[in-house]
Amino acid sequence: MIESLDQLPDNVILDADVCIIGSGAAGLMMALEFIAAGVQFVMLEGGDLRPTEEGQDLYDGEIGGEAFRGLKAGRSRQFGGTTRLWGGQCVTLEPLDFEKRSWVPFSGWPITRDTLTPFYERARRHLHVDAATFAPDVWRRFGLEAFEFDPSELHFTHGVFIRHPKLGNRYRATLAAARCARVLLQANVTGIGTNIYGTEVSRVAFRNLHGKSGEVRARRVVLCAGGIENARLLLLSNDVNPFGLGNGRDLVGRYLNDHPCGLTGTISTDNPRRLQDHFNMLYSRAAYYLPKMGLSAAAQRREQTLGCVGRLTYDYGPLSGIKALRDIVVDIHLRHWPEDLPAKLMRIVRFAPLVAPSAWRLLRHGLSPAPRPSTIHLEAFTEQTPNPDSRVMLSDKIDALGLRRVKIDWRLDSLTGHTLRTFTNSVGQEFRRLGLGTLQPAEWLEKPVPGYPDIIDSYHHAGTTRMADSHTRGVVDANCQVFGVDGLYVAGSSVFPTAGIANPTYSIAALAIRLADHIRQDLSSPTSVPSSTDRASTAANAIA
Repeated sequence: MIESLDQLPDNVILDADVCIIGSGAAGLMMALEFIAAGVQFVMLEGGDLRPTEEGQDLYDGEIGGEAFRGLKAGRSRQFGGTTRLWGGQCVTLEPLDFEKRSWVPFSGWPITRDTLTPFYERARRHLHVDAATFAPDVWRRFGLEAFEFDPSELHFTHGVFIRHPKLGNRYRATLAAARCARVLLQANVTGIGTNIYGTEVSRVAFRNLHGKSGEVRARRVVLCAGGIENARLLLLSNDVNPFGLGNGRDLVGRYLNDHPCGLTGTISTDNPRRLQDHFNMLYSRAAYYLPKMGLSAAAQRREQTLGCVGRLTYDYGPLSGIKALRDIVVDIHLRHWPEDLPAKLMRIVRFAPLVAPSAWRLLRHGLSPAPRPSTIHLEAFTEQTPNPDSRVMLSDKIDALGLRRVKIDWRLDSLTGHTLRTFTNSVGQEFRRLGLGTLQPAEWLEKPVPGYPDIIDSYHHAGTTRMADSHTRGVVDANCQVFGVDGLYVAGSSVFPTAGIANPTYSIAALAIRLADHIRQDLSSPTSVPSSTDRASTAANAIA
């Protein structure tokens, strides 16, 4: 069932085994698993079926530190969450990402990469991605030669794009039809309640922008609201602990990281088409692919860098008919109505003799339409050092629900600059050795710390409720339960201790499925059933 809070009486009380807060990738993956297992759950979504200006405004806040674009632009408050903005790229984390690296402060996960392998497989099936699409021989499948990078420097990698990334649209009917599911829209969570000691979760309070409110009483509560909002909700839930739930060590909201990215060099070549064929989108019926190159694990260890990956981007003439065709293809892939469609179609007709060969390349060979570029850039995406001073906090400003807004203080360090320089130099060295072109590094790379205008975030918010093996080092344990608060869990990229260089959604899905298994097993355990005294205490606390 999917309904709006406006359809229910005021001060409604809902009961469930599990309350899922948020309907993005993490929440939907857990919902699908619970539906399959028959677990009764309520899903609370602050938005509606489509984003609204009033709903999006609840994501606004203050920006301190470096410029941070993703606070509003990188989040979508609606059913399906930020998968509405997701391009659909699936990339797995690497084994090194989970290791404690002596040169990367606060690195190391309490689980290994092997732990996630079976859950990546289950996530792949939910996302409808064929296993073969992850095989490394992408270039050969499209009839292209494979560039043999020196494995001590670079490795080839690629992103796999699913065809239907708006997961809310895909799974809306499934949740609406499931008897064990109840999805409540416009239900903005205002606080998470516990017993009087703050040691056991008991309820979740919610309210809409029209003044209606209610609460869910659940045995288990899972925060699936995103890398920023998960931390904010824990900080706002301060009825027992004035510093917020799970925040006895002042760790909630800290270690905010993203994937800093920027154009780190330009490439000169006599054969731009060769680079475009290899480092542009590749299209097949099964999936779309984005070839990339990354710093090898050996290079990261030798040079003591973070992870880093790069792709090539191209500048084209603004009036190019081939560019118009390419823009239309990209918009269609992202399920957007192409902007300025009539004007673009006119340019395609005007430049038909040039457009036709590119269209043939796309339809016959799956190669991206590619006019000759005016400039070829190397765009690099780097992992970020976990930094306790890079953080999500509460602002003194109040939103329309009467809740404190967030304040973002995103910080980079010198290791970021060292990583980007090392990666750019490695690409230049390998391109020169393989005869692919000459790379000129960007001038700003020589600064001790990257300058503010040159580095941007990638909307990949992570790390703010980090996973750890001890409450002294993190907010949740290896099973994603908040330390010290029984029954309260966190799902999503906020639990990542480090984020590697993989786009996070695929790993979010895998971790959410793993957590769903844990909660289902926990609920079925005889020791998880509360005593009558506990029930009375919880009920009294819910009414108070």
